[in-house]
Amino acid sequence: MKVKNILNCFLHFFLFKSCTGTILLDMIRLLLVSFTESDIEILIFILHNIGLQLRKEDPGAIKEIIDMALQKKNSYAVEIKMAA
Repeated sequence: MKVKNILNCFLHFFLFKSCTGTILLDMIRLLLVSFTESDIEILIFILHNIGLQLRKEDPGAIKEIIDMALQKKNSYAVEIKMAA
C-alpha cells in the first residue's frame, strides 16, 4: 500500500504541473519490463488516474506503451500455449 501512496504523490505532482509526465512514462516502461501481477496493478492505477492527461501531453509515448503491453501479453500467451 505504501507504493500506491508514494505513487499517488507523483500523480498529484503531475496533475498540478509540478513535474512532467516523462518521469511517470519512464516508470510505466520499467513496470512493463518486469510485468508482474503487482506491476500490472500499479499500471492500472496510474492509467486510471492520469491516463488521459498523459495522452494529452505525449500521445506517441502512450502508443509506444500500449504496443509494449500488447507484446508482453502476446509473449505470455505463447508461453502458456507452449506449456500446455
